[in-house]
Amino acid sequence: MNAQPLQALLVEPDQAGTFYLTASDLGPLQEAAHEIGFLCIPLDLSGCADKTALMRAFAEAFEFPDWFGHNWDALADCLGDLDWLPAEGYVLGLQNVQALRAADPADYATLVAVLEGVCEDWRERGTPFWAFIALPDAQFDALPS
Repeated sequence: MNAQPLQALLVEPDQAGTFYLTASDLGPLQEAAHEIGFLCIPLDLSGCADKTALMRAFAEAFEFPDWFGHNWDALADCLGDLDWLPAEGYVLGLQNVQALRAADPADYATLVAVLEGVCEDWRERGTPFWAFIALPDAQFDALPS
């Protein structure tokens, strides 16, 4: 991946959203985002096989306030605010989502829906918020089109 085209894409709020990519593409993408001053949050979900562990991982990675309620609405609220982490743009890189995806497909689908809504909310405010879900190459090839 070439950093220049990535940087040009990342600064466009109307292009931001939730996307799947291969695990090998995540590092260069986060590096490109960091170089343009975006806040990059890598989130390794190894061992997160349920909603409780998932919420805890997000709370730690984003340094959520004490009032975070550890539920889907609270996750959407906190990700949609981020006053305590001001930035020109945001890049969330999720890795090792396989355990959650296998253990609880419904929670995994809800997570993706929450991330899509958060990206849309930020897009409406003119701030790029990207959520990248990294999958191993074999799983990436197996995604439905």
